Amino acid sequence: MRVSTAQIYDTGIFGLQRNQSNLLSTHNQLSTGKRVINPSDDPVASARALVLDQSRSVNSLYLDNQKTANNNLKLVEGTMSSVNDLLQLVRDRAVAAGNPSLTEKERTDMATELESRFQDLVGIANSQDGTGQYLFAGFQGGNKPFIVNSAGGVQYQGDDGQIELQVEASRKIAITDSGNDIFMRIRDGNGNFTVNTGGNALNPPSGLNMGTGVIDKGAVTDPSKWNAAGNSGNFTIKFARDYTANPPTTTYDIVDNVSGNSLFTGAPPAAAGPLPGGAFIPGQTIKLAGGAFDSGGQVTITGQPEDGDSFTVAPSKSNQDMFQTMRDLINLLKSPPVQTAGQKMTHSNLGAAATNYTSEGAGNTEMANKLGAIITNLDQSLDKVNKVRASQGARMNELDSLTTAGQALDVQYQSSISDLVDVDYYDAISKLSKQSVQLEAAQKSFVQITGLGLFKIL
Repeated sequence: MRVSTAQIYDTGIFGLQRNQSNLLSTHNQLSTGKRVINPSDDPVASARALVLDQSRSVNSLYLDNQKTANNNLKLVEGTMSSVNDLLQLVRDRAVAAGNPSLTEKERTDMATELESRFQDLVGIANSQDGTGQYLFAGFQGGNKPFIVNSAGGVQYQGDDGQIELQVEASRKIAITDSGNDIFMRIRDGNGNFTVNTGGNALNPPSGLNMGTGVIDKGAVTDPSKWNAAGNSGNFTIKFARDYTANPPTTTYDIVDNVSGNSLFTGAPPAAAGPLPGGAFIPGQTIKLAGGAFDSGGQVTITGQPEDGDSFTVAPSKSNQDMFQTMRDLINLLKSPPVQTAGQKMTHSNLGAAATNYTSEGAGNTEMANKLGAIITNLDQSLDKVNKVRASQGARMNELDSLTTAGQALDVQYQSSISDLVDVDYYDAISKLSKQSVQLEAAQKSFVQITGLGLFKIL
């Protein structure tokens, strides 16, 4: 076969260029650390790496959202911690205000301090994040959520929205809580019912109970009975005291305020004692039950109720805001209940002429009962704050778990991408040495072959 000189040159040059190209490709792999520099280097690996890189980018966005959510929840949780501390301080003041030896000036000074705490609470409720958005305004983050009105109460201007962030492919997490739910929607009383003094039926102008009876917040021992359709949850506990006995005896009755009938007799209550509930002893727990009816609730009354005294029980409402609870405490300290000096009582069982008995300390007893109700509402506020903080803590714990999983997934993505496109240095260095020898041999052989010719023989 005849091989022309031109063919020898073309073949030799092509071989040199191919070896040089392979050597340059290996050199680029070593200098960049990448085996796949262009998609054409390995189309299959390049396509798989592209899919993995896109998945890693999405995972990185989730990790960024998790960090943002965690930072925001830490800010909100810190704010709620401040609310908790403030409410605890207010509760301590309410307990201290029950000391009957306090002077009017001392109570006024306490009310002045609580006015400042009230403004502090409004300020905390109107807290903002680093971008100027209000934390507790729902979706209305640009508007101040809590406004003090002319009557001294607080109105909520936000909505019930919770801002959520996508922190995982199938998971969104709320990074805010509605101020309406935290500060304004608190069940009063013990969460099931509220208690209050009902006044003395024999001395209605006073509006006060005349004895020393103080009622606790009560409790529901059987929720199924309390929530039954036949339970109004609205009762009056009435007392009668018989001074003809020695010592005097006290009896009581429980009246359903909806039907107007005694729970014990099923008929309208008696006007005078002895009452059908039986004897009452100070400190006794009274079940809100009678006859075949049992509401599942109970209260404890300490001290001695006077003849005609009463206490009321009513279903809890869910709109007692913590600002109003503080305002109630301030107003009570500014204007404590006071019995009219020298006010007389007529006892139903001593006859119309027996008007020479004066009950002392009714104002202090009323103060104790009202403070008890306020402290119960403060406890409900603290309970709401703790529930919100627990919810925020649970979300933060979930975010920590998601972040740990996301970071591990990011490492897996990096490892998989590296296996597909990164260079194996040991293999590449060996290949570079081999290709260098091949190129050097091709160059030497090309020189020798192109040096052959008849002109060197002649």
